[in-house]
Amino acid sequence: NHSLKLALWEMSRNASLKAEKIADKQEKAKAAQEGIAYAEDCIMKTPEEAACYYYHAINTGIYYSAHVAGYQDGLKTMIRDCEKVISFNEKLDHGGAYRTLGKIYADVPETSFSKNGVVRDIERAVGYLQKAVALDNSYPENHIYLAGALLEAGRKKEAAGALSSGAL
Repeated sequence: NHSLKLALWEMSRNASLKAEKIADKQEKAKAAQEGIAYAEDCIMKTPEEAACYYYHAINTGIYYSAHVAGYQDGLKTMIRDCEKVISFNEKLDHGGAYRTLGKIYADVPETSFSKNGVVRDIERAVGYLQKAVALDNSYPENHIYLAGALLEAGRKKEAAGALSSGAL
């Protein structure tokens, strides 16, 4: 039955949700690879669907959290995916592309061994997370991640404000 068939992006999302729950790194990486494959198929078949790129980014992040080698390439892929999502539908998953970009720039190391590596940029992270909050002020994760980035930036009063506003 066609109506029961899940879209490829939904299959990618389900793979990411499954991967998130797996403790074993090899199994986690395998589940994320499955999600990446669904997302790549989704991108090939429906290149205008923002969710294809979003779940490609999410699964890529999960994969590299379990499989460190080559993670700079993974980060660059995630950034490109998030930029695509923003160009098609910036509101997807409560500003999820901005939230993901903010998390990337808040969480990566301050230095990189690769020449054009993605490095920590806390002010850039704050900017992306502020955009996520502006898109969906009622989504708690947007406020939590923004508060964390503001705290990292030494902006304690703003961090407290980010936590006390919105849906928390």
